[in-house]
Amino acid sequence: MHTRHFFRNNLGNAVLRQGKMEEAAALFREAIAIRPNYAAAHNNLGNVYRSLERIGEALERVHARGVHTHAGGKLEPVEGVAGEIEHLFLR
Repeated sequence: MHTRHFFRNNLGNAVLRQGKMEEAAALFREAIAIRPNYAAAHNNLGNVYRSLERIGEALERVHARGVHTHAGGKLEPVEGVAGEIEHLFLR
């Protein structure tokens, strides 16, 4: 089925809104396993890792597949987000 990755990503977002970060991360990983170049799932997983302060894993996600992230109402290139995460790590 061609929408399984989309379903897993959306379910991950719903679970994340309930505060279940690890469960959401697992669903985002499933979406990526189904469709490895699915940027939304990479972005969501990276944001979960950043929230959990799992900096190395967050950096892997933002660099994966040329993902862009929504920040401040606009899309930013990966390098900007990676720099932000690295800044948080080095504080």
